Amino acid sequence: MRQRLMASQDGIETHRLIARLIQAKDDHPVDLWSVLTEYAKSGPLNHCREHVMAQLAKIVPAGDSSCRSLFEWGLTDPHTAYWSVEGLVRVAGPMSYSQLVTFALDSSRKTEHRAKAVKELAIDSGQHFIQGLPSDPGHWREEQLPLTELQRWATAGFPRGPGFGVPLRHPKLDAPESATDVVASRLDARLAKYRREHQDIANPANWLTPASAADLASVQALWPLPTVYLEFLRKFSPLRVTIENRRYYQGLRLYGAAELIAGQRGYSEDANTQRTFPDWPANYVVIGDHAADPFVLDLTGRPAADAPILTAEHGLGAWNFRKEAPSFLAFLEKLAR
Repeated sequence: MRQRLMASQDGIETHRLIARLIQAKDDHPVDLWSVLTEYAKSGPLNHCREHVMAQLAKIVPAGDSSCRSLFEWGLTDPHTAYWSVEGLVRVAGPMSYSQLVTFALDSSRKTEHRAKAVKELAIDSGQHFIQGLPSDPGHWREEQLPLTELQRWATAGFPRGPGFGVPLRHPKLDAPESATDVVASRLDARLAKYRREHQDIANPANWLTPASAADLASVQALWPLPTVYLEFLRKFSPLRVTIENRRYYQGLRLYGAAELIAGQRGYSEDANTQRTFPDWPANYVVIGDHAADPFVLDLTGRPAADAPILTAEHGLGAWNFRKEAPSFLAFLEKLAR
C-alpha cells in the first residue's frame, strides 16, 4: 500500500488509497501513522499532502504529544500549514499558544493560514475575539484578522475565555402547544440536522432562539406585524438560519428580529443612503431572501392575525411579486418539510 501511495500520480487513486488506510486505522495504527506521515512530508502530489495532513489533524488522539513535532514541521510547509495548525492545537493545547500567536502575527504567511491559527486559538481557549467573522477562516480578509485582540490576549498570559455555549431555545420547541409552536418545532428538527453536520461554535447558525425585548420593540415600532409572525419572532427568532431544499436550492435565509431592519436595505431602501425607493410597495416587509430574491410579508390592509408571503425576482428592472404562501404559517410549513 505504501509503495502504491508514494508512486501514484493519480489524485483520485491517491485519495482512494488514503481512505482505505484510514478505514484500517484500528488494525494497524502504527503503520497507518508512519505511512501517512511520510506522505504528508514527501508525497508526490501537493494537494494530496494537504488532504493527508487534514486527516491526521482530525484522527490524532487529543493530547498525544508524540505527534507534536509532525505538526510543528507542517507549519513550515505552505501545503500543510493550514491543517497543521489544527493538529498542533489538538495535541499540544495551551503549549502551542505562543508558537501559533507568532505564526498568526507573521505577515509573510498566507492570510488563510494566519486566520486558521487565530480561529483555533480562540476556540481552544474559549476567547471571543473571532465572533462575527466568517465560519470558514479561508474567507477572512487580512484586515479582518483580530490581531490587536490576539496580542492583548497573549500579553495577558493566554487566559481562558468564557467559552462558547449553545443559543437559548424556547421550551415550546420541545413541548409545542400553539399552531406556531408545532410548525416551529418541526422546522427546528430539520435545522438540528444542519447543526450536527455544520456548526461553528463561535458563530452558531441555524438556531431558533427567543428574540430580545429590544429587538422586538424596534421592529414593532416600524411595522404593524401580525400576531402569528410576532409570536414566531418572540419565541423562535431565526439566528443565521439558511434553509436548503429542492425549492430553495441556493439556500433561503430567514431573518431574525435582530436583522430584520437591516434586511430591508437593498430592497425597500438604498443600502448606502437608507432612502426609501419610490417603486417599493410601502406595506411589504422583507423577512428573508433566496439568492437575493426577497420574500416579503404583505401588510396591506394591516392584517391582525397573519399575512401572505410574496416573492419576486431581483434585477429585472421592476418588481413583479407573486404569492409564495397564503400566510406566514403556511410559508413556515413549507420550510419545515
